[in-house]
Amino acid sequence: MMIFIDHWGWVTFGECGHNNHHAFPGSARLGVHAHQSDPGWWMISTLKKPGLAWNVNQPEDLPLRPELITLKPQA
Repeated sequence: MMIFIDHWGWVTFGECGHNNHHAFPGSARLGVHAHQSDPGWWMISTLKKPGLAWNVNQPEDLPLRPELITLKPQA
C-alpha cells in the first residue's frame, strides 16, 4: 500500500508525503526516502543549481529529533 501512496507524488507534487513536513518543518523536501516521489523537491533542487534558490534545507541538515519514531508498514 505504501508504494502505491508514494507514487501519488507525481500527481500531488509530493503532497502525499505532507506528514514529513510536520516531522521536519524546516525541510524543503517532503519525500525522505529514495522511493518517494517528490516533484516539488526536484523543482527546488533544479532551481538551486544555478543559484535561483538558496538556504534550502533537507531533513539531514536539521537538528536531530529524538522524539520521532519510524512507522513500519502494516503487513
